[in-house]
Amino acid sequence: MGLPINIELMDVERFIHDHNCKQVTTMFIKESTSNEFHSQGLFSEDIFGQIGSTDRLITYGYIDLRTTVFHPTIYGHLLRLKALYGQVLSGKSYARFDKEEQDLVSCSENDEGAGTGFKFFLDNFKKIKFKKNASVTQNDKVDLVTKYRDRCMIEKCIVMPAGLRDMSIEDGKPASDSINKIYASLINYTQAMPSIGSESDLFDCVRFAIQKKVNELYDFIFDMIEGKYGFFQRKYGSRNLALGTRNVISPADMNASSPNDPTYLKMDEVKIPLFEASKMYQPLVIYNLKQLFLSDVFSQFSDKVSVIDPKNNALVYQPITEDEKNKFITSEGIEKLISLFRDREFRFKPVTVMSEEEKPYWLMLVYDDKNKITLVRSASNFMTKCKERGIIFNPDKLRPITYCEMLYMATYRATMGKCATVTRYPAIEIGSDVPCKAHIISTNPGRTVRVYTEENEGGHMLPEYPVINKPFIDSAVLHPSILKGLGADFDFECLGPHTQKCVCVHHVNC
Repeated sequence: MGLPINIELMDVERFIHDHNCKQVTTMFIKESTSNEFHSQGLFSEDIFGQIGSTDRLITYGYIDLRTTVFHPTIYGHLLRLKALYGQVLSGKSYARFDKEEQDLVSCSENDEGAGTGFKFFLDNFKKIKFKKNASVTQNDKVDLVTKYRDRCMIEKCIVMPAGLRDMSIEDGKPASDSINKIYASLINYTQAMPSIGSESDLFDCVRFAIQKKVNELYDFIFDMIEGKYGFFQRKYGSRNLALGTRNVISPADMNASSPNDPTYLKMDEVKIPLFEASKMYQPLVIYNLKQLFLSDVFSQFSDKVSVIDPKNNALVYQPITEDEKNKFITSEGIEKLISLFRDREFRFKPVTVMSEEEKPYWLMLVYDDKNKITLVRSASNFMTKCKERGIIFNPDKLRPITYCEMLYMATYRATMGKCATVTRYPAIEIGSDVPCKAHIISTNPGRTVRVYTEENEGGHMLPEYPVINKPFIDSAVLHPSILKGLGADFDFECLGPHTQKCVCVHHVNC
């Protein structure tokens, strides 16, 4: 049996020497006296090779950081080992080195030995004894950081070949890959560092900014390679199925009280599990999540949001980081949020927003009165309206909204009046491809509720609303009338599109 692949941290200095890389020193694109690329810039033909040549696709450059920062992999592991490390590096929290703990411990600014910032952390970094526990993941991080403790700092940053991110003309205007903006920003920060004395704590803020930019480059390149639209996924892992899913099927329960019951499975319907439906109709689900829950809370132009304090249900304003905000305002962030629903333990968790100080706050509350659900942002306003309407307010019925409730409401609204096709592979008969309407299901059992907002007294009826802590239905449910044509069975196997063990359900625009 062969040994597993061993991945090592790159020796940047050796890479630069072995590949004869040249230094990029300016963020200017063109020479001031001509229309040619700047000879020391990110698109330099002297550094990266002539335009159109093979060299331009394989020749690297580098940026001198004028200081030392952590390799992004080590930096990420340090933050996961202990959040205090990141707060000290950024200068947000004070710490001191505890000789008994052999680690940094949180303290106040006036305590003996207290310090903060990049230099303070590095002065104590080699003295820290990282602790292992029962977690294999934790222990792997400790092993990696310990292994590279003496060689985890970098002074230079590799610049990818210009041919992979070159300038082009789009609609008559010059354009280039967005990674060039990160490189340019990094160069700008390095120019703020002195050539001598850059390790002083006077430059901690700039040094930390350089660390963040190096991390951003690292994350950008890995997303480009590994992400959903990355090189390997696009070239070698692509599928011809868009806005569709593949799943096993379950027999239908036809025990509804009458065909008029909203939970009754009609002949022209297919019951689609919530997570499956949210991926099938993802663009529409993202739009409805924004419209129903997110747009009134998050703004692209503000770093403060109105959230709910778990201690007293009060509506408060809290600053959040740019990364946290992007989770809720960008399509990519919301797409990742939907994908987390694959984890069953995640589904019933409250929808949480982390403040800049990494404290959890709730996005919204619900007043759960059995077959009535009211969405609540301000608990005090809701209690006042209950009193005005003569309704007895029960605080035990007020709780944070969960991810499954939020996703169900958005997905139900996104799929209203929408159709799909059920396909059984191999599709060799007329009955192998069946058009149908989407009927979204959640938990077993679900419940029929009417959902209200504080302003909407009419409400909207939702037929398969999730019941907290009940098991989810994660297989497609087909009407008995189409099973024969599909040649369907119920062995609960899903081995591939040509094994005759599963069906695909595709979103249809109609």
